[in-house]
Amino acid sequence: MLVIHDSDNPEELFSLWEKEKTDTFGSEFSEDNFFSVDPNSFKETLYLAVEYSYVQYYMADQPIIKLLAIYFRRDNHTYFTVTSSNPALCAKFSILSPKLDLIEKFIHSNKLPILKIDGPLTLKTIDIEKPWGREIWYTGIEKRGFSSVTDGTNDAPLPWVLSVAPSRLAANKEKQINLLKILDPLPDPSFGDLYFELHKKKQEVYVVVDIDKNSWPQQSAGLRYGFDDATINTYSSKRDFYNAYKKAVERYYKIRQTIDDRLDSLRTTEGILLNEPLPSSIISKWMTLIPNDWLSQEKELRAHMDSFTSILPVKVGDIIKIPLLTPHGLLHGVRVVEFQNPVYERLILSFNQKTLTQNHWDTEEALNIMTELVEPFPQLKVTKKDSDHIVEEVAVFEDFKVLRLTLTSKSSCKLSVSKDYKLLLVIEGSISCNGTVALKESGLFLPAGQKNIDIKNINNNQSIVLLASPIFHLN
Repeated sequence: MLVIHDSDNPEELFSLWEKEKTDTFGSEFSEDNFFSVDPNSFKETLYLAVEYSYVQYYMADQPIIKLLAIYFRRDNHTYFTVTSSNPALCAKFSILSPKLDLIEKFIHSNKLPILKIDGPLTLKTIDIEKPWGREIWYTGIEKRGFSSVTDGTNDAPLPWVLSVAPSRLAANKEKQINLLKILDPLPDPSFGDLYFELHKKKQEVYVVVDIDKNSWPQQSAGLRYGFDDATINTYSSKRDFYNAYKKAVERYYKIRQTIDDRLDSLRTTEGILLNEPLPSSIISKWMTLIPNDWLSQEKELRAHMDSFTSILPVKVGDIIKIPLLTPHGLLHGVRVVEFQNPVYERLILSFNQKTLTQNHWDTEEALNIMTELVEPFPQLKVTKKDSDHIVEEVAVFEDFKVLRLTLTSKSSCKLSVSKDYKLLLVIEGSISCNGTVALKESGLFLPAGQKNIDIKNINNNQSIVLLASPIFHLN
Protein backbone atom coordinates (compact mmCIF):
# COMPACT_ATOMS: atom_id res chain seq x y z
CA MET A 1 0.00 0.00 0.00
CA LEU A 2 1.32 3.44 -0.99
CA VAL A 3 1.30 6.53 1.22
CA ILE A 4 0.04 9.94 0.05
CA HIS A 5 1.29 12.82 2.16
CA ASP A 6 -0.62 16.03 2.76
CA SER A 7 1.39 19.24 2.63
CA ASP A 8 1.14 22.95 1.85
CA ASN A 9 4.73 22.81 0.60
CA PRO A 10 5.40 19.82 -1.69
CA GLU A 11 8.96 20.97 -2.44
CA GLU A 12 9.82 20.92 1.26
CA LEU A 13 8.74 17.27 1.48
CA PHE A 14 10.56 16.58 -1.77
CA SER A 15 13.80 17.93 -0.29
CA LEU A 16 13.32 15.84 2.86
CA TRP A 17 12.65 12.83 0.69
CA GLU A 18 15.85 13.29 -1.25
CA LYS A 19 17.80 13.61 1.99
CA GLU A 20 16.05 10.53 3.41
CA LYS A 21 16.93 8.59 0.30
CA THR A 22 20.56 9.63 0.48
CA ASP A 23 20.89 8.99 4.19
CA THR A 24 19.37 5.52 3.97
CA PHE A 25 21.34 4.20 1.03
CA GLY A 26 23.01 1.04 2.18
CA SER A 27 20.84 0.83 5.32
CA GLU A 28 18.57 -2.05 6.12
CA PHE A 29 14.97 -1.45 5.06
CA SER A 30 12.53 -0.59 7.82
CA GLU A 31 8.76 -0.70 7.60
CA ASP A 32 8.76 2.34 9.85
CA ASN A 33 10.61 4.38 7.23
CA PHE A 34 8.74 7.65 6.62
CA PHE A 35 8.78 7.07 2.90
CA SER A 36 7.60 3.69 1.70
CA VAL A 37 10.00 1.66 -0.41
CA ASP A 38 10.21 -1.86 -1.76
CA PRO A 39 12.68 -3.85 0.40
CA ASN A 40 13.40 -6.13 -2.53
CA SER A 41 14.60 -3.33 -4.79
CA PHE A 42 15.46 -0.46 -2.51
CA LYS A 43 17.23 1.95 -4.86
CA GLU A 44 14.85 1.43 -7.76
CA THR A 45 11.49 2.05 -6.17
CA LEU A 46 11.84 4.99 -3.84
CA TYR A 47 8.86 7.30 -4.33
CA LEU A 48 7.02 10.22 -2.79
CA ALA A 49 3.40 11.20 -3.34
CA VAL A 50 2.09 14.56 -2.11
CA GLU A 51 -1.40 16.04 -2.30
CA TYR A 52 -1.50 19.81 -1.89
CA SER A 53 -3.71 22.83 -2.35
CA TYR A 54 -2.83 25.02 -5.31
CA VAL A 55 -3.94 28.59 -5.90
CA GLN A 56 -4.56 29.27 -9.60
CA TYR A 57 -3.12 32.78 -9.43
CA TYR A 58 -3.57 33.36 -13.17
CA MET A 59 -7.37 33.07 -13.00
CA ALA A 60 -9.62 36.01 -12.25
CA ASP A 61 -10.98 34.70 -8.95
CA GLN A 62 -7.84 32.63 -8.13
CA PRO A 63 -9.70 29.36 -7.40
CA ILE A 64 -7.99 26.75 -5.21
CA ILE A 65 -7.69 23.17 -6.47
CA LYS A 66 -6.05 20.00 -5.18
CA LEU A 67 -3.00 18.68 -7.03
CA LEU A 68 -1.22 15.34 -6.70
CA ALA A 69 2.54 15.21 -7.31
CA ILE A 70 4.38 11.88 -7.58
CA TYR A 71 8.17 11.71 -7.45
CA PHE A 72 10.22 8.56 -8.02
CA ARG A 73 13.76 7.35 -8.74
CA ARG A 74 14.88 5.51 -11.85
CA ASP A 75 18.38 5.02 -13.29
CA ASN A 76 19.90 7.42 -10.76
CA HIS A 77 17.55 10.21 -11.80
CA THR A 78 14.49 11.69 -10.15
CA TYR A 79 11.27 11.84 -12.18
CA PHE A 80 7.91 13.35 -11.38
CA THR A 81 4.40 13.94 -12.59
CA VAL A 82 1.52 16.15 -11.46
CA THR A 83 -2.22 16.12 -11.98
CA SER A 84 -5.46 17.37 -10.47
CA SER A 85 -6.37 15.29 -7.46
CA ASN A 86 -9.59 13.69 -6.34
CA PRO A 87 -10.52 10.96 -3.80
CA ALA A 88 -11.02 8.28 -6.47
CA LEU A 89 -7.59 8.88 -8.01
CA CYS A 90 -5.87 8.87 -4.62
CA ALA A 91 -7.66 5.64 -3.66
CA LYS A 92 -6.46 3.92 -6.85
CA PHE A 93 -2.89 5.04 -6.16
CA SER A 94 -2.96 4.04 -2.50
CA ILE A 95 -3.81 0.40 -3.16
CA LEU A 96 -0.78 -0.12 -5.42
CA SER A 97 2.19 -2.17 -4.26
CA PRO A 98 5.35 -0.02 -3.89
CA LYS A 99 6.92 -1.19 -7.12
CA LEU A 100 8.32 1.07 -9.78
CA ASP A 101 6.61 -0.67 -12.70
CA LEU A 102 3.20 -0.38 -11.02
CA ILE A 103 3.70 3.31 -10.24
CA GLU A 104 4.72 4.00 -13.84
CA LYS A 105 1.78 1.96 -15.14
CA PHE A 106 -0.54 4.04 -12.95
CA ILE A 107 0.97 7.25 -14.38
CA HIS A 108 0.62 6.06 -17.98
CA SER A 109 -2.92 4.74 -17.50
CA ASN A 110 -4.01 8.17 -16.26
CA LYS A 111 -2.39 9.84 -19.28
CA LEU A 112 0.13 11.79 -17.22
CA PRO A 113 3.63 12.80 -18.36
CA ILE A 114 6.82 11.46 -16.79
CA LEU A 115 9.25 14.36 -16.45
CA LYS A 116 12.88 14.48 -15.31
CA ILE A 117 13.39 17.05 -12.58
CA ASP A 118 17.05 17.71 -13.38
CA GLY A 119 16.71 17.82 -17.18
CA PRO A 120 15.20 20.05 -19.87
CA LEU A 121 11.41 20.18 -19.96
CA THR A 122 9.83 20.13 -23.40
CA LEU A 123 7.23 22.88 -23.82
CA LYS A 124 3.91 22.26 -25.55
CA THR A 125 2.42 25.35 -27.12
CA ILE A 126 -1.08 26.73 -27.01
CA ASP A 127 -2.59 28.84 -29.80
CA ILE A 128 -4.28 32.08 -28.78
CA GLU A 129 -6.54 33.38 -31.54
CA LYS A 130 -6.26 37.06 -32.41
CA PRO A 131 -8.16 39.32 -34.84
CA TRP A 132 -4.94 39.56 -36.87
CA GLY A 133 -3.94 35.87 -36.69
CA ARG A 134 -2.64 33.97 -33.69
CA GLU A 135 -0.09 33.95 -30.91
CA ILE A 136 1.71 30.66 -30.23
CA TRP A 137 2.57 30.56 -26.53
CA TYR A 138 5.44 28.47 -25.23
CA THR A 139 5.35 29.80 -21.65
CA GLY A 140 2.06 31.68 -21.44
CA ILE A 141 0.28 31.49 -18.08
CA GLU A 142 -2.89 33.56 -17.74
CA LYS A 143 -6.67 33.31 -17.72
CA ARG A 144 -6.86 33.09 -21.54
CA GLY A 145 -4.88 29.86 -21.44
CA PHE A 146 -1.58 28.33 -20.43
CA SER A 147 1.19 26.34 -22.03
CA SER A 148 2.06 22.78 -21.02
CA VAL A 149 5.03 20.49 -20.49
CA THR A 150 5.09 17.19 -22.39
CA ASP A 151 7.03 13.94 -22.40
CA GLY A 152 6.12 13.43 -26.04
CA THR A 153 2.93 11.51 -25.28
CA ASN A 154 1.18 13.17 -22.35
CA ASP A 155 1.35 16.66 -20.91
CA ALA A 156 0.59 18.74 -17.82
CA PRO A 157 -0.06 22.49 -17.42
CA LEU A 158 3.16 24.48 -17.06
CA PRO A 159 2.06 26.28 -13.85
CA TRP A 160 1.24 22.93 -12.20
CA VAL A 161 4.61 21.49 -13.23
CA LEU A 162 6.48 24.46 -11.77
CA SER A 163 4.51 24.16 -8.51
CA VAL A 164 6.01 20.75 -7.64
CA ALA A 165 9.45 22.30 -7.04
CA PRO A 166 9.36 26.08 -7.65
CA SER A 167 12.82 26.71 -6.21
CA ARG A 168 14.48 23.82 -8.00
CA LEU A 169 12.81 24.51 -11.32
CA ALA A 170 12.30 28.27 -11.49
CA ALA A 171 14.41 29.80 -8.70
CA ASN A 172 11.13 30.86 -7.03
CA LYS A 173 10.12 32.92 -10.05
CA GLU A 174 7.42 30.46 -11.09
CA LYS A 175 4.75 33.21 -11.14
CA GLN A 176 6.84 35.60 -13.25
CA ILE A 177 8.09 33.35 -16.05
CA ASN A 178 9.17 35.40 -19.06
CA LEU A 179 6.88 34.93 -22.02
CA LEU A 180 8.22 33.14 -25.09
CA LYS A 181 5.87 33.15 -28.05
CA ILE A 182 5.55 33.35 -31.82
CA LEU A 183 3.47 36.08 -33.45
CA ASP A 184 1.89 34.61 -36.57
CA PRO A 185 -0.05 37.29 -38.45
CA LEU A 186 -2.35 36.52 -41.36
CA PRO A 187 -0.91 37.31 -44.80
CA ASP A 188 -3.89 39.53 -45.71
CA PRO A 189 -3.15 43.28 -45.28
CA SER A 190 -6.83 43.86 -44.42
CA PHE A 191 -6.64 41.54 -41.41
CA GLY A 192 -3.00 40.68 -40.66
CA ASP A 193 -1.59 43.99 -39.37
CA LEU A 194 -1.18 44.15 -35.59
CA TYR A 195 -2.03 47.04 -33.27
CA PHE A 196 0.03 50.21 -33.66
CA GLU A 197 0.90 50.48 -29.97
CA LEU A 198 3.48 51.27 -27.32
CA HIS A 199 4.26 49.87 -23.87
CA LYS A 200 5.10 51.53 -20.58
CA LYS A 201 6.36 48.37 -18.87
CA LYS A 202 6.42 45.52 -21.39
CA GLN A 203 9.91 45.02 -22.84
CA GLU A 204 10.22 42.86 -25.94
CA VAL A 205 12.52 41.71 -28.69
CA TYR A 206 11.49 40.29 -32.07
CA VAL A 207 13.38 37.75 -34.19
CA VAL A 208 12.03 37.46 -37.73
CA VAL A 209 11.71 33.76 -38.61
CA ASP A 210 9.52 33.76 -41.72
CA ILE A 211 8.03 36.14 -44.29
CA ASP A 212 5.04 35.25 -46.45
CA LYS A 213 6.20 35.20 -50.08
CA ASN A 214 2.84 36.22 -51.51
CA SER A 215 2.54 39.19 -49.17
CA TRP A 216 6.13 40.29 -49.66
CA PRO A 217 7.44 38.93 -53.01
CA GLN A 218 10.87 40.49 -52.52
CA GLN A 219 11.17 38.89 -49.05
CA SER A 220 11.88 42.30 -47.59
CA ALA A 221 8.89 42.99 -45.38
CA GLY A 222 8.02 45.70 -42.92
CA LEU A 223 7.40 46.65 -39.32
CA ARG A 224 5.57 49.85 -38.45
CA TYR A 225 8.05 51.73 -36.27
CA GLY A 226 7.46 55.30 -35.09
CA PHE A 227 6.61 58.15 -37.46
CA ASP A 228 7.89 59.14 -40.89
CA ASP A 229 10.58 61.84 -40.77
CA ALA A 230 9.89 63.03 -44.32
CA THR A 231 6.24 63.60 -43.48
CA ILE A 232 7.15 65.33 -40.21
CA ASN A 233 9.34 67.77 -42.17
CA THR A 234 6.36 68.89 -44.28
CA TYR A 235 4.84 70.47 -41.16
CA SER A 236 6.00 73.67 -39.49
CA SER A 237 6.45 71.87 -36.17
CA LYS A 238 6.16 68.43 -34.63
CA ARG A 239 3.19 69.71 -32.67
CA ASP A 240 1.38 70.50 -35.92
CA PHE A 241 2.34 67.07 -37.26
CA TYR A 242 0.96 65.23 -34.23
CA ASN A 243 -2.23 67.32 -34.28
CA ALA A 244 -2.72 66.38 -37.92
CA TYR A 245 -2.08 62.72 -37.08
CA LYS A 246 -4.62 62.80 -34.23
CA LYS A 247 -7.25 64.24 -36.58
CA ALA A 248 -6.49 61.48 -39.09
CA VAL A 249 -6.91 58.87 -36.34
CA GLU A 250 -10.18 60.43 -35.18
CA ARG A 251 -11.61 60.37 -38.69
CA TYR A 252 -10.59 56.74 -39.18
CA TYR A 253 -11.86 55.73 -35.73
CA LYS A 254 -15.30 57.09 -36.61
CA ILE A 255 -15.67 54.96 -39.75
CA ARG A 256 -14.07 52.05 -37.93
CA GLN A 257 -16.75 52.24 -35.23
CA THR A 258 -19.52 52.50 -37.82
CA ILE A 259 -18.37 49.31 -39.54
CA ASP A 260 -17.72 47.48 -36.27
CA ASP A 261 -21.19 48.33 -34.97
CA ARG A 262 -22.66 46.69 -38.06
CA LEU A 263 -20.41 43.62 -37.59
CA ASP A 264 -21.44 43.47 -33.91
CA SER A 265 -25.09 43.26 -34.96
CA LEU A 266 -24.17 40.21 -37.07
CA ARG A 267 -22.38 38.72 -34.07
CA THR A 268 -25.50 39.18 -31.97
CA THR A 269 -27.69 37.59 -34.66
CA GLU A 270 -25.37 34.56 -34.74
CA GLY A 271 -25.17 34.33 -30.94
CA ILE A 272 -21.44 35.15 -30.88
CA LEU A 273 -19.91 37.15 -28.03
CA LEU A 274 -18.88 40.68 -28.99
CA ASN A 275 -15.27 40.23 -27.81
CA GLU A 276 -14.72 36.72 -29.17
CA PRO A 277 -11.94 36.39 -31.79
CA LEU A 278 -13.30 35.11 -35.10
CA PRO A 279 -11.59 33.56 -38.13
CA SER A 280 -10.86 36.09 -40.87
CA SER A 281 -12.98 33.97 -43.23
CA ILE A 282 -16.11 34.83 -41.23
CA ILE A 283 -15.24 38.54 -41.00
CA SER A 284 -14.46 38.59 -44.75
CA LYS A 285 -17.87 37.08 -45.49
CA TRP A 286 -19.60 39.63 -43.28
CA MET A 287 -17.66 42.48 -44.88
CA THR A 288 -19.51 41.76 -48.15
CA LEU A 289 -22.65 42.95 -46.34
CA ILE A 290 -21.08 46.34 -45.50
CA PRO A 291 -22.05 49.22 -47.85
CA ASN A 292 -19.41 49.87 -50.50
CA ASP A 293 -19.16 53.56 -49.69
CA TRP A 294 -18.28 52.68 -46.09
CA LEU A 295 -15.57 50.30 -47.29
CA SER A 296 -14.14 52.88 -49.69
CA GLN A 297 -14.08 55.48 -46.95
CA GLU A 298 -12.40 53.05 -44.53
CA LYS A 299 -9.68 52.21 -47.06
CA GLU A 300 -9.02 55.85 -47.91
CA LEU A 301 -8.92 57.08 -44.29
CA ARG A 302 -6.73 54.15 -43.16
CA ALA A 303 -4.19 54.86 -45.92
CA HIS A 304 -4.08 58.52 -44.90
CA MET A 305 -3.67 57.67 -41.20
CA ASP A 306 -0.92 55.13 -41.91
CA SER A 307 0.97 57.60 -44.13
CA PHE A 308 2.09 59.41 -40.95
CA THR A 309 3.92 56.31 -39.70
CA SER A 310 7.28 54.87 -40.69
CA ILE A 311 7.81 51.39 -42.13
CA LEU A 312 11.02 49.69 -41.02
CA PRO A 313 12.25 47.15 -43.62
CA VAL A 314 12.91 43.71 -42.11
CA LYS A 315 14.04 40.31 -43.42
CA VAL A 316 14.34 36.78 -42.07
CA GLY A 317 16.95 36.64 -39.33
CA ASP A 318 16.61 40.28 -38.31
CA ILE A 319 16.50 41.07 -34.60
CA ILE A 320 14.44 44.09 -33.56
CA LYS A 321 14.60 45.42 -30.03
CA ILE A 322 11.48 47.35 -29.04
CA PRO A 323 12.31 49.90 -26.34
CA LEU A 324 9.67 51.13 -23.90
CA LEU A 325 7.42 53.97 -25.11
CA THR A 326 8.19 53.27 -28.78
CA PRO A 327 5.18 53.10 -31.16
CA HIS A 328 5.35 49.93 -33.24
CA GLY A 329 3.21 47.40 -35.02
CA LEU A 330 4.04 44.15 -36.78
CA LEU A 331 2.66 43.91 -40.30
CA HIS A 332 0.84 41.11 -42.11
CA GLY A 333 2.73 38.01 -43.19
CA VAL A 334 5.75 38.65 -40.94
CA ARG A 335 6.24 35.79 -38.48
CA VAL A 336 8.43 36.58 -35.46
CA VAL A 337 9.63 35.01 -32.24
CA GLU A 338 8.97 37.33 -29.32
CA PHE A 339 10.56 37.31 -25.89
CA GLN A 340 8.99 39.61 -23.31
CA ASN A 341 8.70 40.10 -19.59
CA PRO A 342 5.33 38.83 -18.21
CA VAL A 343 3.55 42.17 -18.36
CA TYR A 344 0.28 42.55 -20.22
CA GLU A 345 -0.32 46.20 -20.98
CA ARG A 346 -0.43 48.42 -24.04
CA LEU A 347 -1.53 51.81 -25.27
CA ILE A 348 -3.19 51.49 -28.68
CA LEU A 349 -2.67 54.34 -31.14
CA SER A 350 -4.69 52.71 -33.93
CA PHE A 351 -5.90 49.41 -35.34
CA ASN A 352 -7.59 48.51 -38.64
CA GLN A 353 -10.03 46.10 -36.97
CA LYS A 354 -12.25 46.06 -33.93
CA THR A 355 -10.23 46.04 -30.71
CA LEU A 356 -11.46 43.10 -28.64
CA THR A 357 -9.52 43.72 -25.41
CA GLN A 358 -10.77 47.27 -24.79
CA ASN A 359 -13.46 49.63 -26.08
CA HIS A 360 -11.22 52.61 -26.88
CA TRP A 361 -7.89 53.70 -28.34
CA ASP A 362 -5.20 55.53 -26.37
CA THR A 363 -3.83 57.76 -29.14
CA GLU A 364 -3.41 61.02 -27.25
CA GLU A 365 -1.97 59.43 -24.10
CA ALA A 366 0.51 57.43 -26.19
CA LEU A 367 1.62 60.51 -28.14
CA ASN A 368 2.16 62.43 -24.91
CA ILE A 369 4.55 59.85 -23.43
CA MET A 370 6.29 58.40 -26.50
CA THR A 371 10.04 58.84 -26.74
CA GLU A 372 12.41 59.58 -29.58
CA LEU A 373 13.20 56.51 -31.67
CA VAL A 374 16.38 54.62 -31.04
CA GLU A 375 18.25 52.22 -33.29
CA PRO A 376 15.97 49.17 -33.57
CA PHE A 377 18.66 46.77 -34.78
CA PRO A 378 21.00 46.18 -31.84
CA GLN A 379 24.70 45.65 -32.42
CA LEU A 380 25.15 42.11 -31.16
CA LYS A 381 27.89 41.65 -28.61
CA VAL A 382 29.87 38.43 -29.02
CA THR A 383 30.19 36.78 -25.61
CA LYS A 384 31.76 33.51 -26.74
CA LYS A 385 33.33 32.43 -30.01
CA ASP A 386 34.97 29.23 -31.15
CA SER A 387 35.73 27.60 -34.47
CA ASP A 388 32.39 25.83 -34.52
CA HIS A 389 30.04 28.05 -32.55
CA ILE A 390 29.33 31.63 -31.57
CA VAL A 391 27.26 33.10 -28.72
CA GLU A 392 25.87 36.62 -29.21
CA GLU A 393 23.98 38.94 -26.89
CA VAL A 394 20.69 39.74 -28.61
CA ALA A 395 19.20 42.05 -26.00
CA VAL A 396 19.66 42.96 -22.35
CA PHE A 397 16.71 44.53 -20.58
CA GLU A 398 16.34 45.46 -16.95
CA ASP A 399 14.85 42.10 -16.00
CA PHE A 400 15.85 39.61 -18.73
CA LYS A 401 18.37 38.94 -21.46
CA VAL A 402 18.39 37.00 -24.72
CA LEU A 403 21.34 35.20 -26.34
CA ARG A 404 21.72 33.69 -29.82
CA LEU A 405 23.80 30.54 -30.24
CA THR A 406 24.89 29.54 -33.76
CA LEU A 407 26.39 26.06 -34.18
CA THR A 408 28.12 24.65 -37.25
CA SER A 409 27.31 21.15 -38.48
CA LYS A 410 27.53 18.46 -35.75
CA SER A 411 29.26 20.82 -33.31
CA SER A 412 28.50 21.34 -29.63
CA CYS A 413 28.72 23.99 -26.96
CA LYS A 414 28.78 23.89 -23.18
CA LEU A 415 27.14 26.88 -21.54
CA SER A 416 27.88 28.08 -18.05
CA VAL A 417 25.10 27.48 -15.57
CA SER A 418 23.64 29.97 -13.16
CA LYS A 419 20.87 30.11 -10.59
CA ASP A 420 18.42 31.22 -13.28
CA TYR A 421 16.07 29.13 -15.34
CA LYS A 422 16.46 29.48 -19.12
CA LEU A 423 14.09 29.35 -22.07
CA LEU A 424 15.43 27.76 -25.24
CA LEU A 425 13.93 27.95 -28.73
CA VAL A 426 15.36 26.42 -31.91
CA ILE A 427 14.85 28.78 -34.87
CA GLU A 428 16.96 26.87 -37.38
CA GLY A 429 18.08 23.24 -37.59
CA SER A 430 17.81 20.77 -34.71
CA ILE A 431 19.73 20.22 -31.47
CA SER A 432 20.09 18.00 -28.46
CA CYS A 433 20.20 19.71 -25.07
CA ASN A 434 21.40 17.44 -22.25
CA GLY A 435 20.00 14.51 -24.21
CA THR A 436 16.63 16.09 -25.03
CA VAL A 437 16.06 16.57 -28.78
CA ALA A 438 14.54 19.84 -30.00
CA LEU A 439 13.63 20.46 -33.64
CA LYS A 440 12.93 23.77 -35.39
CA GLU A 441 10.47 25.91 -33.40
CA SER A 442 10.66 23.50 -30.44
CA GLY A 443 10.96 25.13 -27.03
CA LEU A 444 12.61 23.87 -23.84
CA PHE A 445 12.42 25.05 -20.25
CA LEU A 446 15.85 24.59 -18.63
CA PRO A 447 15.44 24.32 -14.85
CA ALA A 448 17.40 26.54 -12.51
CA GLY A 449 18.82 23.46 -10.80
CA GLN A 450 20.64 22.11 -13.87
CA LYS A 451 24.31 21.35 -13.23
CA ASN A 452 25.34 21.67 -16.88
CA ILE A 453 23.97 22.75 -20.25
CA ASP A 454 25.40 20.80 -23.18
CA ILE A 455 23.92 21.75 -26.55
CA LYS A 456 24.78 19.63 -29.60
CA ASN A 457 23.89 20.34 -33.22
CA ILE A 458 22.40 17.12 -34.63
CA ASN A 459 21.79 18.75 -38.01
CA ASN A 460 24.04 18.48 -41.08
CA ASN A 461 23.82 22.22 -41.53
CA GLN A 462 24.06 25.01 -38.98
CA SER A 463 21.59 25.25 -36.14
CA ILE A 464 20.54 28.46 -34.39
CA VAL A 465 19.17 28.62 -30.87
CA LEU A 466 17.75 31.50 -28.82
CA LEU A 467 18.24 31.45 -25.05
CA ALA A 468 16.48 33.78 -22.63
CA SER A 469 16.95 34.05 -18.89
CA PRO A 470 15.81 36.46 -16.19
CA ILE A 471 18.08 38.96 -14.53
CA PHE A 472 17.79 38.78 -10.77
CA HIS A 473 18.24 41.89 -8.67
CA LEU A 474 19.35 41.88 -5.07
CA ASN A 475 16.87 43.63 -2.79
